[in-house]
Amino acid sequence: LTLFLITTLYGMDLSLLPWTWRLVVATVAFVLYVVLGWSGGYCTLVDPADEGSQRTETSAVRVTESVGGPDQRFCSFCKAYVHVSSKHCRSCDKCILGFDHHCHWVNSCIGTRTYRAFLVLVLSSWGI
Repeated sequence: LTLFLITTLYGMDLSLLPWTWRLVVATVAFVLYVVLGWSGGYCTLVDPADEGSQRTETSAVRVTESVGGPDQRFCSFCKAYVHVSSKHCRSCDKCILGFDHHCHWVNSCIGTRTYRAFLVLVLSSWGI
């Protein structure tokens, strides 16, 4: 299957190569496909939301800053205390720690928890 994909996608005639090179090309392509699948699945399935958010009971009453702690701030959208580096994503309606952007290709936010897997996804898809 891997040799078929390489032949059809890149138009390479692998039958002209020695069998050792065909094996190397097929192995590299297979590894790239596995890494692409893993990183895409990780970016899609892992929830990038801020785990440290503390929900308040009433949305109308804002609790004082000392309740949240020195490294937290109050998010008016979530009505919760979140980490200082968290930002609210309007697409996901969650606060994301280290928010970079909302990726519509993986239908998830890219933040601290998913940034490495997203880079691997981009680089492995570029390598294929």
